[in-house]
Amino acid sequence: MDLVLSVRRLPTDVAGAPPAIDLRVRGELVTAGELAACAATLFGMPRAHLHVSGIAVGESELVGRWPLVHGASVVAHPEVALAPARVPVRPSTPFDVVATAGPDCGRRITLSRSGITVGRGDVDLSLHDDTLSRRHARISVESGHLKLVDLGSTNGSTISNDPGTDSTGITVDDRIKLGHSVIELRPRIAAGPPPAPVEVANGRRLLPVGACPPDPPPVVKVTQPRPPEPVSAAAFPWITMLVPLPIAAVLAVAFGPQFLLFALLGPVTSGASWWQDRRRRHREEIARTELFGAEQHRAMQAIVEATDREVTALNHLAGDTDRVLQSVHACRPPWWATDPGGESCAGVTNVNWPRGLPVRLGLGSPASRTVRITGADGQATSPTLADAPVVIDLQTVGGLRFFGDRSRAHAALRQVVGGLVSRHPPSQLALVVDLGATGESEAAWLRWLPHTAWIGPDSDAAARTVESGRVVLSITFANDVRAQTGPGGPAVTLRRVGNQGSFADLLLGSDDDVLRHPDGDTSLVTDGVGPWWAERLARAMAGQAPLLASTATHEHAPWAHLRCEVLAIRSLEPASVKALLTQWEHFGPRTGPRAAAVVGQSGDGPWTIDLDTDGPHLLIAGTTGSGKSEALRSLVSGLALRLPPESLTFLLIDYKGGSTFTLARRLPHCVGVVSDLDPALAERALRSLRAEVKRRESALEATGSDTIHAHNAATSHDPFPRLVVVVDEFRVLAQEIPSFLDGLVRLAAVGRSLGIHLVLATQRPAGAITPDIQANIGTRIALRVRDDQESVQVIGDSRASQVPRSSPGAGFTRSTDGDLAPVRACHITRILPTPVEEPTRFDPVPPDDLPSPLPTESAGPSESDETVEDALVALVEAAHARRGIGLPRTPWLPPLRALISIDDLESPVPDTWPVGLVDLPDEQLQLGLTWAPDDPPWRIIGGPRSGRSTALATIATAASLALGDRLHVYAVSASPAVSPLDALSTVGAVIMPDQIGRLRRLVELVRGFEGDSAPDDHLLLLIDDVALGAGPDTPAAGALKDLVRMATDPSTGRVSLVLAGARSLATTRLVDGGPTICLPGLDSGDLLLLGIRPSVAQTLTGPGRGLRVEDGALVQFAVADGCRAIPRRRRRRVRAVEDLPSRVDLAALLTVDASGPGRPSSRQSWEVRLGVGDPSVEILSWDPMRDGRVLVVTGPAGSGRTSTVQVVERQAACAGRRILRLPDDLHAAAALDLERGSWLVSIDDVEVLGVDGEAALVKCLQAGADVVVVVSALRHTVASAYRGALPGLLARGCAVLLQPASPHDGDPFGSRIEPAATLTPGRGVFLRRGRTSEIQIALPSADEAAEPTPAA
Repeated sequence: MDLVLSVRRLPTDVAGAPPAIDLRVRGELVTAGELAACAATLFGMPRAHLHVSGIAVGESELVGRWPLVHGASVVAHPEVALAPARVPVRPSTPFDVVATAGPDCGRRITLSRSGITVGRGDVDLSLHDDTLSRRHARISVESGHLKLVDLGSTNGSTISNDPGTDSTGITVDDRIKLGHSVIELRPRIAAGPPPAPVEVANGRRLLPVGACPPDPPPVVKVTQPRPPEPVSAAAFPWITMLVPLPIAAVLAVAFGPQFLLFALLGPVTSGASWWQDRRRRHREEIARTELFGAEQHRAMQAIVEATDREVTALNHLAGDTDRVLQSVHACRPPWWATDPGGESCAGVTNVNWPRGLPVRLGLGSPASRTVRITGADGQATSPTLADAPVVIDLQTVGGLRFFGDRSRAHAALRQVVGGLVSRHPPSQLALVVDLGATGESEAAWLRWLPHTAWIGPDSDAAARTVESGRVVLSITFANDVRAQTGPGGPAVTLRRVGNQGSFADLLLGSDDDVLRHPDGDTSLVTDGVGPWWAERLARAMAGQAPLLASTATHEHAPWAHLRCEVLAIRSLEPASVKALLTQWEHFGPRTGPRAAAVVGQSGDGPWTIDLDTDGPHLLIAGTTGSGKSEALRSLVSGLALRLPPESLTFLLIDYKGGSTFTLARRLPHCVGVVSDLDPALAERALRSLRAEVKRRESALEATGSDTIHAHNAATSHDPFPRLVVVVDEFRVLAQEIPSFLDGLVRLAAVGRSLGIHLVLATQRPAGAITPDIQANIGTRIALRVRDDQESVQVIGDSRASQVPRSSPGAGFTRSTDGDLAPVRACHITRILPTPVEEPTRFDPVPPDDLPSPLPTESAGPSESDETVEDALVALVEAAHARRGIGLPRTPWLPPLRALISIDDLESPVPDTWPVGLVDLPDEQLQLGLTWAPDDPPWRIIGGPRSGRSTALATIATAASLALGDRLHVYAVSASPAVSPLDALSTVGAVIMPDQIGRLRRLVELVRGFEGDSAPDDHLLLLIDDVALGAGPDTPAAGALKDLVRMATDPSTGRVSLVLAGARSLATTRLVDGGPTICLPGLDSGDLLLLGIRPSVAQTLTGPGRGLRVEDGALVQFAVADGCRAIPRRRRRRVRAVEDLPSRVDLAALLTVDASGPGRPSSRQSWEVRLGVGDPSVEILSWDPMRDGRVLVVTGPAGSGRTSTVQVVERQAACAGRRILRLPDDLHAAAALDLERGSWLVSIDDVEVLGVDGEAALVKCLQAGADVVVVVSALRHTVASAYRGALPGLLARGCAVLLQPASPHDGDPFGSRIEPAATLTPGRGVFLRRGRTSEIQIALPSADEAAEPTPAA
């Protein structure tokens, strides 16, 4: 120990004895009694009693402990109690009069009931201010009221900017300006010792640290209103009034004097109109003026409010000298937890706001930094603040130079340096002093400051020796004591070492002072303090220097002496797998172990959290960088080291994105890690946890146990481990999903006996800690938080807001017994040091020795570095792997995967086949979604790209794998996802919804399936994206409805149906009673139709993800891609429903049956083969004798009409019929005898037939029965045929409608048809005897066209 004490004697009239002496005390355990004996010897006293600040010091007190600290001023008196004051004590008020600004500020005097006098003479409060009168003013107390009485002063008195009268009432909130000085009334500080520092272990007393610098006020932009334009006055209408007068005079002469009355009507009307317009303009001018005044008032009010906020913020940023001195004396220096050369921890958004090194110079009229006024001319200005603190930032300038009177310059320097050292601790700020020509006595106070690193010449060289990380300020006194403004140079220079910016100059004049700043000049009254103020401040801070645990690492708090290097697995020495297995065996689930973990250091040793005694639930609060995540990692790792996985498990919820528990998720204890929950997953999580609670409650009831420990001891199998639910950043979780946190807290209320623990952590606890949380939380831990309110809300004390940034992991804990203790969490992610033989000890720093700086942490671990957490997780993994025991049962099943293969599924029920997974969180299960042949019809409802077609393909694939060739699958779908099924051997057809022919053939196939198939065969019908609701009764819709009716008929037991579609499927009445699965893509109305809350739709997050309507269970359909091989088309037992070919060769069609249409026909029988309707079943033919003598071919251009006519002509020629083409053979038709022979009348393009052609056609139809007609017409011609021969032809026979575009194309023939799906030439509909059939017309080759028989 090496410290200096100032000891002075009382009384001072002892001859030959010095009045005061500084004693350097060296040695250990020096007592106050030994110090008193030394003082008695030095002062020639028989016996000395010591007093500090009027309080007696006991002889057993140790030097170096409070209050006998370095720099303390000790009074030695021969009596135990000090002699009473010579001046009689006057009754006093509870207020002091304080000089807060001016040339001699910082002075304080108690306000007595008889009042006090202020001035610069021999008065109660004497201030060295030349602008004060000798007896300037008096503050008196009359009848309980305060009054200020001006005593005829020269410069007068001002109360809160209002000039005072001879006697003016004042309040404790008034600021009284007397000359250049400002005085205020403040509560009197009670006599007695200053508040003691914070107590920690072994009697160690340490200082707290202040909060972050105050936030700057927001920037306010005000726009001044534009003055209203003056309203021009209306001219008097003289002309309008005078013109009628001569006219009226003439009329009066001509017709009589009564017309003179009309002469008055014009002037009166004009005058009244002028007067009314004048009043209107006047009212408008008044309204504009009032509006301008109101806007200007609002603007001025906004400016006043903003400037008042700025003045308040400046006072808070750089307090006056009295507040600085009192805070230091009270062991509560307002030190900031920030680097003075960097940003404040609160963040600064106003770049003009002082930050880093703000310095108060005095009161003046600076320009506002936060208010911008835009005038009516568009120019932006800043208002001037009245009587506001003038504050500059030494970070933005090269330094500050003081010009003028030497004594005033030194007084101003003392005030500036005192403010700096009170806001920045020695770990941040260092001073080097060059005395120049100034005597030692002038700068003696600087020696007491713990910030002072050097006093003497060559201060620049000394500044280079100061350790890095501290801002160095150089104070240089002038070499010429006569230095004044001008060539003489500054009296004192204060500069920041290493900053080359421009200097700010403070010119101390006889009248007003001026600050010359690079941003502009400001007039002010400079604050100054006397040497007494500086020495009191410096000595007080010197006494606090031994309390600073580490002056190099910004640590000035009760936790500063705690050196938490590593968690150091204290119970495992050495930390081997064998030792861990031994401990786990000792703490098995049936031994009832306590869930305790060492997570750091406290004042009494290792900081241990026990979930039984400190819980059952915990709350941890700490802002960014406070070490909150480190504390959580330490807790999780420590518990994992303590207990095996069968005794304790973790459920980790990290709402910050999953970074906190990156390594912890590898622990075998971890049963789930969830990050960034959405409302759907939150509800699922709560259901899973409720199911776990019910499971545990049922188990405890079965064994008759009241706690989980008793149950585990009573049962021989399936013990329940503790479940610790850790939630990081629960405040954000509570804001976004409030129901989730409320549900967790409700579960925590019943979780104590069930072994369920809740650990909540957040960065911002304000507003997030509800009464339910407060009621259920046992231990509350507050690391560094942003403000006092948050600290009080967590631990009931404001000290957690004073934790510095440089102390991550440091904070306070409030245990269940109500005790508050400083703690520090381990830095578990730090890089492991080189292994040493002995483990690191956690001994507190001895109180009589300054600790060495903590080792500097590296920027971060590299890929090759191993952290403590890495080592712990690897140790736990290795130990668990050696045991050969499986992972614990998880109460939290992972969410359904978005991609599931059929190969990964198993059926929970025999004779059923899984097609997906069903999530059952209430049962803590995920089972297979199964399909069985005897299931009622399924409905899969979803929007586009919802996966409904893929679901059909999955069902077909799963059924094919199970039933093999016994299965017959037919699909009706236009989706590409279903088309690949056509390659399976079990699939008979994949039909497009608009293929009417194939649909009809499928209807016939299903109708006859029971009789045409083997007894063990089964038919699976898949219908996708088809509207089955109310709509047009088209042939395709009718065929589909027939399929659904047959599949749902109870008599067809071997036919299964699966439907997929959009919203129309939700309203169909054709299917009822079967499973319904809702996929994504439906709106709220569709969901309500299905009985589903629209809010549940957010759970449907991707293709194939659905909701089973019957029980609300979430399902995920599997995909068939990548499943095991399915037999392809090797031997197809399934009857195919093929599509029509795109081309049919006429020659091949005619040779199908040699005895068919190729042979000559008789009059009674003749058949024309037109094409095919089903290549495996039917050749479509036209028999004129049976079907009618007329064949009408209609269609658009290029549809194959001419080719169809050529097919008929060729076969007619082969049959020996003579061909008459109209209108080409129109002239020969008149001479022909149609009654003789067989004729074919061929009309291609009936539109060009004309009148003569129609007459010839009628003649042909009347000729005889062996005359047949084939007519080709465009579609629109047939639709608009109301006259001529064509309407009569439409009802005489058959028709071929090629490429129909609308169901109404069949209306002229009395039929409704299905529009063509493709525009293949020759593809159409064959109408015959009221029935429709899909047809593909045979096309003759170019050389197959038969020459017609000559007509003559």
